[in-house]
Amino acid sequence: MSLSPPRVKADLFCRVIDNLGDVGVMWRLARQLTAHKNWQVRLWVDKPEALAAMQPGLDLRLTHQQCRAIEVHRWTEPFAQVEPNPVVIAGFSCDLPDSYLTALAQMTQVIWLQLEYLSAEHWVSDFHGRSAPRTDGLRPVFFFPGFAEQTGGLLLEPDLHARQATWSHRATDPDWLASLGVVTAPETRLVSVFTYAHAPLEGLVAQMSRVEQRFHLLLPKGQRAPDLSPRSNVTWQTIDFLSQDDYDRLLWSCDLNLVRGEDSWVRAIWATRPFIWQAYHQGQDTHHCKIDAWCALAQLPEPLPHLLHEWADGQITTDLSPLLTAQGWQQWCQASSQLSQKLSKQTDLASRIDLWCRKPPHLK
Repeated sequence: MSLSPPRVKADLFCRVIDNLGDVGVMWRLARQLTAHKNWQVRLWVDKPEALAAMQPGLDLRLTHQQCRAIEVHRWTEPFAQVEPNPVVIAGFSCDLPDSYLTALAQMTQVIWLQLEYLSAEHWVSDFHGRSAPRTDGLRPVFFFPGFAEQTGGLLLEPDLHARQATWSHRATDPDWLASLGVVTAPETRLVSVFTYAHAPLEGLVAQMSRVEQRFHLLLPKGQRAPDLSPRSNVTWQTIDFLSQDDYDRLLWSCDLNLVRGEDSWVRAIWATRPFIWQAYHQGQDTHHCKIDAWCALAQLPEPLPHLLHEWADGQITTDLSPLLTAQGWQQWCQASSQLSQKLSKQTDLASRIDLWCRKPPHLK
């Protein structure tokens, strides 16, 4: 009989900046550490309403509550006087409260991880695991998610592929889709849409309308809808914003997924379906470096690499139609499946964090 490892007590911190990816990542991480790694997690989030959008049942009237075995606390200033847990993870390297840091510095054994942004750039492997000693004696470690073995890995639940396989065996579940209000004509490709506001949806729709194939776009409420001709072979509708588990099912059920940022990007990889990723727009065009690195790693079929650069900047001139029809579509599907299989063989992010905290390696 195998014994569970000792319980790890941790504080996870999340500041919601301007989108849902940050809280989405931290919530998935908290769930995975709690459910699969025997962690006891307190999640501090400054805007729990963003979390409530993807986690039904969260009571926004409460400053702290238990949800899925995770303590969820509203992060307010001045910060509550609490005894820090021995493991601290700052989501996307957010600044921790001054009073919390003061208390943390009084502890003898502390592991503080600065969970960084996801990138496929080569420098990530060099900086992953480095520490930055502070004058108060604390040594935060920069923990970089990534696509290489020398990085922190990607969020992937141990049972995700089994759940996905069960779902795939049922094909696209018409009853589940119908529960979302989705009913389409036969031989229609479903397209999930989760993009930033400046995504050139009209340009993509125009290209879709020039091929002999029906498309139906599913947009979450609040997403800007494209300007569509009523006679087009491309139709669209809005659906309710989904929980994380249901969003995974949506990605599995669609033929093409439009995703953005970080959390939905990784979920689209695991879905094994063709997808278009919209990188977060950054100053000095540094997001283009991230796109180049991703395209080199993923070995995307042409003309996707060029399209992703345009897509991130809110324009589209690249002709995507070769990938939307027979041979090109099959090539895209095959490339997406192979990429997912390749990356899923690596150790996942939660497992690497768990191992790091239980057996801290020599710091860089």
